[in-house]
Amino acid sequence: MNAVFTISDEHRPCYVNGEKAIFHRYTYDTKFMSDGQFHEFLFAIVEYADGHVQLVEPTDVVFADGGEFKEFTFFSPEELKARF
Repeated sequence: MNAVFTISDEHRPCYVNGEKAIFHRYTYDTKFMSDGQFHEFLFAIVEYADGHVQLVEPTDVVFADGGEFKEFTFFSPEELKARF
């Protein structure tokens, strides 16, 4: 089985906590924490309709374009059991 991964600069429509936004990409940010260590965190860069850009938690992003899922076949749990 061969896997193909595509990296694109294409922006995607999304919602962030119910507000319309455009997803730009993921990025990392490093913060100095109270334990005296630097910790790296993953964020999504989004742009809102009024033009402001914000780093948000990736789990707050809901993509609104259907993404790549329309190109895949998803079997139900029952279908998976029958296949294996």
